[in-house]
Order: sequence, then C-alpha cells, then structure tokens
Amino acid sequence: MADETGLDFSDQSSSLESKYQQALKDLYTHLTPIQRLTIPHHPNRPTVLDHILNITDKDKWVELHGDGAGYNDPAIVTDIGSIDGKSFMFIGHQKGRNTKENIEHNFAMPTLHGYRKALRMMKYVDHHGFPIITFIDTPGAFADHLKSEEHGQGDWFRWFRWSSCHWLCQ
Repeated sequence: MADETGLDFSDQSSSLESKYQQALKDLYTHLTPIQRLTIPHHPNRPTVLDHILNITDKDKWVELHGDGAGYNDPAIVTDIGSIDGKSFMFIGHQKGRNTKENIEHNFAMPTLHGYRKALRMMKYVDHHGFPIITFIDTPGAFADHLKSEEHGQGDWFRWFRWSSCHWLCQ
C-alpha cells in the first residue's frame, strides 16, 4: 500500500498490534475463575471449520462426508486441505454458534456414524500418506437412550480409540 499511495503506516500498525496484545494480556490476567470458565463456551469463539479455513491455503480444502455405510454425522467434520502446498486431513467436532446450528451439528456430540466416518477418513489418509490434524471440542458421545447401545456405540468407541491410536502411533 505504501508503494501505491506514498503513505507508510507500518509504524502505527506495529504500535496498534503491540497495544492490542498488551490489552489482551491485561484482560485475561484479571479474570475471575468464573469468568475463565465461560471463555470456552463463548458463542463467538472459532469453530473447527473456522480454524481449518484460517490455516489452509485459500480455496484449497474440501469437506468429505459419510461413514461408508450411507450415513453422515454432522457433529464430525472431515476435510482435506493444503498448507503451504502439502496435503493434510482435518478431523474435528463441529459446534454451532447458535441453537439452530448446534441442533444441526448435534451439539458436537458424535454418534456411531461419526466415529465410523472419522475412522474411514483415517484409513484413507493412511493409504495416501497424509498427516492428520485433529480438533477435539465435544461434551462427549451422543447417548440417545438405548439406541446407541443397540448399535454397539460403546464397542465401536473402544475399537475406534484403539485403531486410531494404532495408526497415529506408528
């Protein structure tokens, strides 16, 4: 901008950035314990998709859907994106910013289909050699009375944890 207009605001920009960082530090230093507890629940904090959009190369990501059995759990998002030209798999719990979005994403509580979806994507990237970046932001698995246990969610969850650790720890 300085080349086009002949005006250079880099000093003011650096000064404002420094003041902003100091104000942020002062704000968080003086919070009460109750105020600190409310920060993770703030409705305007970034979601998984916000983080993915911010760290991937512009327009270089695609969201993948489905668990391979005909279901898609919107509580789990899976994306392939690139950072500096290198491909990554992103897997995370997606929360909403309001009640409608939270209901759409089941309050980031995955069902059996969400675990299968994540495991399917882990197998896919294991085959293609992409690194995986995970975002965990959930109150826990969705327990809808007996339906989850009828479909074996507890067993699937144990198997998912073992399988994902097996791939990630190699």
